[in-house]
Amino acid sequence: MNLPERFSTTFQERWENFRQQLKTCRGEFSETAVHDLRVATRRLVACLEMAYALDPHPRTQKTQRVLKEQIDQLDGLRDCQVMLVEISNSMKEHPEIAPLQPYLLAREQRLLRKARKQVGEIKLSKTNKRMEKILARLAKQLARPTAAAELLQAVDRVHAAMSKRFAKIDAAQPGSIHRVRLSFKKFRYMIEILSPVLPEFPATQLKRMHNYQSMMGDVQDAESFMTLLDKIHKADPSFDPEPARRYFEQIRAQRIATYLDDKGELLVFWRPAADQPFPWQNQSLT
Repeated sequence: MNLPERFSTTFQERWENFRQQLKTCRGEFSETAVHDLRVATRRLVACLEMAYALDPHPRTQKTQRVLKEQIDQLDGLRDCQVMLVEISNSMKEHPEIAPLQPYLLAREQRLLRKARKQVGEIKLSKTNKRMEKILARLAKQLARPTAAAELLQAVDRVHAAMSKRFAKIDAAQPGSIHRVRLSFKKFRYMIEILSPVLPEFPATQLKRMHNYQSMMGDVQDAESFMTLLDKIHKADPSFDPEPARRYFEQIRAQRIATYLDDKGELLVFWRPAADQPFPWQNQSLT
């Protein structure tokens, strides 16, 4: 299977998977179902990103935007549940963060009700029609002799944008790491699509990319805790955020240091330019 064939097959699989995950989430609403729907949506959005590179039609861009807006609505629930796990695992050793738990449990219930309603309100009729047209146009574009090169160039562009953000990482500005993470997520999902037909692609590479993204996610989670403390204090002035703030400041510093120690690994995930070989063709990844 060549690159265009692989992309066509994966696109259709991810579109079907998205619809199945949406159906599952509506029928069996749960934390796992919401997570699977979020992942399925992000993977489909990555396909649309690459399709737009081959055929820059407004319909493709609009579909991508609609799907992204739908999934962004569920981010707050995911963040809240991550925080609950962190607090449950740590509050015995650090009782100063225990007062956060009841706030988060109440917040989770509100967000679950909101998320259930949002998932139920997603209408696929217009998206189905758009996707039919997108896939029909895409089949013609993928038949062109330049399609394989253009798919790789789409990844090159995302990688170049990510590299610019990477060069601006500042340990004193955790948001600079988050901006790299946003680009990296898009990049990683693109690599997942093409990896089976990339020359000599290492079997361990996708796992390493997942771990790299998780390091950046850990930094952002710690940052989210800091934001949450301010929200709780604003809603309830009797809540003293300072003991928990000191704890999470320490956690954030540790996670930033961990990421900075290994941040250079990003450089081995893709070629620096279109006329350069892939890094894994020059060195052994261990």
